[in-house]
Amino acid sequence: MQIFEVVELAESPYFKTIEVTKGEKVKDILLDSKKVFLLVDHDSKKIWIYNGIKSELKHQVYGSVLADFLKKQLKMFYRVFLLNEINPESQEFKQLAEKNLGGGRAIEITESDIAKKSFSSTFIKIDTNIRINKVLASLSERPQPDPAIYKKRLVVCGGSVYSEEEEYKTFLKDDHLIVKPIKLGQLNNGFTFFDDHNYSTRLTIKDRKVQAIELFVKKAEKIPSLELEVPTIPDDKLSTINKIEQLKDAFRIPEEIVDHNEK
Repeated sequence: MQIFEVVELAESPYFKTIEVTKGEKVKDILLDSKKVFLLVDHDSKKIWIYNGIKSELKHQVYGSVLADFLKKQLKMFYRVFLLNEINPESQEFKQLAEKNLGGGRAIEITESDIAKKSFSSTFIKIDTNIRINKVLASLSERPQPDPAIYKKRLVVCGGSVYSEEEEYKTFLKDDHLIVKPIKLGQLNNGFTFFDDHNYSTRLTIKDRKVQAIELFVKKAEKIPSLELEVPTIPDDKLSTINKIEQLKDAFRIPEEIVDHNEK
């Protein structure tokens, strides 16, 4: 297993990698929560991106770009995966963490390597053609931030906003806590979060398309109840088919207007 650290530079191209040689096992390196690492597993032909929980957003972006450089350097036989999406308690994560550091044919990405690359204009887009239930289910399977500190406040997915509801269900005489998404409504044009909480944001991106945005708040902050301050139309009203005659009748002026103030 080879591990490369993502390093920020003061001048263009602003980032590169250096190989990590100090340490015995992968788990020894991942203890640094402020850094971004690229793990090259030559046994499985995988390149893992690991974003420390306190790493800066720009370093995470640099890591994604540099992982692509490593993939091309290794002649495209390797695939890139995000290690943060795997539960640390899973067998796959534990086996990876116990692997020993060693040599391999991957080499550091230097400033000159990046300077030779001509970048094409690539944009990240909001994915509007997604299976919402599948995406929401996948979010619950991803490792969550420390539950003692953070609470998920909102999820934006498929043009709608969701919250979460907890309820206990009994299975074979045992109570289990079930967390399920609750749809709050659809996004309006110009929807913003200005002057709101200090959100910690996590984006789910697949094929350069944003599938979901999760907004977390710290539990220590006082969180007021959610209140809608804009007029909304319930979904059941939008999906109900009615007769046009009923609409015409609603606008018809009656022949005699009753004065309800008369006694």
